[in-house]
Formats: sequence, structure tokens, C-alpha cells
Amino acid sequence: LILLDSLLQEKASILYSHSCILNMPLFSEDQLHLTQFLPVSFHLTSMRAVINLAFFIFFFQEATGQCDTGVYVNKTHTWNKGYLGKLYLDQSWLTQQTSDWMLTIQFCNEVEEFKVWSADIVNPPTKNKYVNCVTCVEIMNMCWNPILYPCQELQLSFLVRFPDWCFDEFTSYYDIVSVIESVTYTDGSSGSHTYCPLSDPQNCIKSCPAPSPAPTTTTTTTTTSTTTTSTTTTTTT
Repeated sequence: LILLDSLLQEKASILYSHSCILNMPLFSEDQLHLTQFLPVSFHLTSMRAVINLAFFIFFFQEATGQCDTGVYVNKTHTWNKGYLGKLYLDQSWLTQQTSDWMLTIQFCNEVEEFKVWSADIVNPPTKNKYVNCVTCVEIMNMCWNPILYPCQELQLSFLVRFPDWCFDEFTSYYDIVSVIESVTYTDGSSGSHTYCPLSDPQNCIKSCPAPSPAPTTTTTTTTTSTTTTSTTTTTTT
């Protein structure tokens, strides 16, 4: 059972890459919000069983293989509405230098904004350096950085902004969960590489908590009215 669970977890990258190709999250926003009202036992057992079942299906549908652990993200700055990060990808899998490269990046959940400086965003199509309301993005090299070598590490700085309703600086709800790299070599051949999942799938179903409502202050004003009665006496002679 331990070995099977380990093999199932290795297929996480395949599952997320498929949801990225379909340009949709693993779970819909409605489904994710509904899980907030379910008992804890559901999160720890039933939801895990659903995810593992999905992994199990893809395990038998896809060819087996080891993912590459040479990937990580360093969050260089965080605040309650997003984070700045740097993605590191080991390039030792390359067989020769490249003439271009492309990354398919899948997030746990839909981010309000994704921004990158040293690459062009090709999907969704845009002329800007940022896109809004995305779960998956495809980016490719710019004119000045298409060449990668097997001896190097690809580093890419990016920014993620959370939706308006999320104020949790330390949430992992909007982390990158998977990365696939595709390249064209200088001889015209191509290659593709899937890195290991960057986030535990369980983190993708943990909703970002909404801020606590501000305390309500009630002010009571008491008004006192004073009535003065005048008495007039008339004397007749």
C-alpha cells in the first residue's frame, strides 16, 4: 500500500498537466468553496480518496516514469494580496543547447494576476507582460534569451496576485503546482520534460480564509427635553 501510494503521488504532475492542457483547474471554484462547509473528516479521507483515485486512473492510462525533482520556487516577497517568486529549473535533462523554449505553468487555483518579465506570455494570448484570472499559462523565451545549456539552471522571476476575497499572506492556495518544459534544439529536433509537482495536491483544496469582519460599534444618544410652564395672573378692578 505504501509503494502504491508513492507511485500514485508521482503521477500528480501528469494529472495537473492534463488539466492545464484543458485550461481548467483540477476542481472548480464552486467545488472548492463548498468544501469549506464539509466536516474535517471529509477533507482528510473522502477528498484524499478522490484525488488518489484520479492519480490511480492516470497511473494506468499513462506510461510510467520518474519526474524530475530539479525544480523549486523561492518566494522572495509576500504580502496579504500576493507574492513575488523566482522559479528555478534544472536544465541537465537537455541533450544539447536550445534555439527556443516554452514553459507550461499550472497553478493550484485561479490567480487574479500572473506577471512575468523575462518571457512572453503566449497562452492566453496577450501583448502584455501579465494576464488576469488564469489557472494555467504558457510562456516562451524572449528574443534575447532563447538559448539554454545542459550545464545551467533556468531562473524566472514572476508575480502572483490573489483574488479580492483572499487576504492570507501565507496561503499555498495559489502556488505553482506543476511545470512542463518544451524546447527546440539547434539541430531542429524537439524535447519535452515534466518536473515533479511543486505543491501537495491537498493544498489545492484548502480555501484561502476570508478576513474577519470588523467589530461593530453601537453608539447610543440620550436626549433630555425640559418643558417650562408659564403662569399669567390677570387682576380686574
